[in-house]
Amino acid sequence: MKKLLKRILVLTIAVATFVFAGCFGSPKTFSKEGMSIELTDQFVEKEYISMTCYYESPEMIVTVLKEEFSLNPSVESWTLTKYAQTVVSVNGLTDVEISKSEQGYAFFEYSKTVSGKDYTYFATCHKSEDAFWLIQFACFTKNYDSQKSNMEKYADSITFGTSSTSVDGL
Repeated sequence: MKKLLKRILVLTIAVATFVFAGCFGSPKTFSKEGMSIELTDQFVEKEYISMTCYYESPEMIVTVLKEEFSLNPSVESWTLTKYAQTVVSVNGLTDVEISKSEQGYAFFEYSKTVSGKDYTYFATCHKSEDAFWLIQFACFTKNYDSQKSNMEKYADSITFGTSSTSVDGL
């Protein structure tokens, strides 16, 4: 009887490991326009007309917008804080607190209802040598607490060119 219970336990652990490993996916690096981000193989890149790139998984979306300095040279001298404040203002967001990560990017959180569904966003702002970047992670609001640590991990993995962090701090 003990051997049977032991085999059932081992089999249960093996099946659970296989199932959960499939749910979370393996790390996968996506790169575009000089930006790289490590997500998982659960994400697929899709076309989104107004974004530099767009990634989607069953749990979350990631939108990437590169705003090149060559299109508006006057913004090159801006700090990340000024860029983030401008993003917040232009998008009519209220009650948003801009913070700085240990990796040097600015970030803020906000919620929106889109097509009758509630979403929460973890928005990050970065500055590379040639552009500002707005990289946003979003999921259903009801799933945000369970997804936030993944969003932060993905945001922390973002690199530009050969640099591992943003060029400019706050």
